[in-house]
Amino acid sequence: MKKTKYLLTSLPCLLLSTFAQANFDILKDCDPLADTHPSRAKNYIVCLDDNIRNLERTRKTWITKLRLDMDLIEQDTGNSQLLPIIERSFIRQD
Repeated sequence: MKKTKYLLTSLPCLLLSTFAQANFDILKDCDPLADTHPSRAKNYIVCLDDNIRNLERTRKTWITKLRLDMDLIEQDTGNSQLLPIIERSFIRQD
């Protein structure tokens, strides 16, 4: 029980700090538009789209990891309530 309680309190902090560190590595610095020239606007939009795609990929990776970790905790402790709680939070966030 202590192991689960410790994990539930430390998991959000760990995820946030690791997620923030990972994002610094994958995000490109998109130069803001100085004018509305179509080719520069296209490059800016492509850069933003790449950043969004990278963030979504990272988010999906962390969600998959969290689900696998919850499965392991469920097998160790027998607590079958954790995964449905996490799944509901994913559904509400989307």
